[in-house]
Amino acid sequence: MDISIKGALKVFNRNFEVYKRYFWNRFINSTLYPLFFLFSIGFGLGHFIGKINGIPYPSFIAPALIASACMFGASFVTTYGTYVKMRYQKTFSAIVSTPLSFYDVVLGEILTGAIRAVIDAFFIFIVTCAFGLCTSFKSLLIFPVLFLSGFIFSIMGIIVASIISIIDQFDYYFTLYISLMFLFSGTFFPVERFPVLFQKLSLILPLTHTINLVRPLYLGKIPPDWLFSLIAHFIFILILLPFPFILLKKKIIEYA
Repeated sequence: MDISIKGALKVFNRNFEVYKRYFWNRFINSTLYPLFFLFSIGFGLGHFIGKINGIPYPSFIAPALIASACMFGASFVTTYGTYVKMRYQKTFSAIVSTPLSFYDVVLGEILTGAIRAVIDAFFIFIVTCAFGLCTSFKSLLIFPVLFLSGFIFSIMGIIVASIISIIDQFDYYFTLYISLMFLFSGTFFPVERFPVLFQKLSLILPLTHTINLVRPLYLGKIPPDWLFSLIAHFIFILILLPFPFILLKKKIIEYA
């Protein structure tokens, strides 16, 4: 396999240069959605809910919304973004005609999605801190976790971009998977309050494990099951990582 970190970073640098040109448009799109939930549900509905597990409701959902912003950011970049570059702009075909390899392209796309996800989450983090929801320097430990989460969702996004035939099919992925994960991974209420079947099913959702790590760290605490959730992140990566390299190569050849 002809792959190098140096080559992948060159692809990432190319993508980041494009990102800087459209920074404000994408910043607004990526941050407004979770912020609406924070203000409307966290501060609005939270007034009637009070506390969950001894945590004020805005502080309870804020770290979950940061993790969700990471998921949405990585997913949009590596679904629509990857598909457009592959099919319409022919960016990948152009890159592989240089000394960079196809594998550099794939890894560079995954890194782009992961880092973009962390950037999107960072802005939500800053806003929550401005409202006094974050009170511990330990909360900075969430960012390595968010990078791992962004890496997972970037892999998944590229897999989906590699198997769809028309761009409208992304609606199924976001409606039937990403949005449902947003609701059933403990974002708004503890997973322990779901029926037993949903509690078990939530364990196969990457966002569940991200929130299990991010929420306690954000609040300055050590996650009780941190090792289990951390290992789960690496298991997702090990299982999913081969598929973008296998599937995307076929699509690049098809659309060349």
